[in-house]
Amino acid sequence: MNRLRRFNETMPYGVKSSRVAYVIDVAALPESLTDARWIEDRNFSAAETVLGDPGLKPVYLMALEKGCAVVTTPPAKA
Repeated sequence: MNRLRRFNETMPYGVKSSRVAYVIDVAALPESLTDARWIEDRNFSAAETVLGDPGLKPVYLMALEKGCAVVTTPPAKA
């Protein structure tokens, strides 16, 4: 099934990195950082998420055109 999926890059011990990938095909995922792996967000809904954050529309379009779009989020403040 072809649909937009979101993957969070996760470091050891469940710590998330700042990278999030939006892909149509898992084969298009970029290589993860050393000791990290991509974990699918199974609760992700592209429609609901873009309604909450319209700024993601260009990211979705890039993922549809190129197969993958990676977004780096700013680190959370303590």
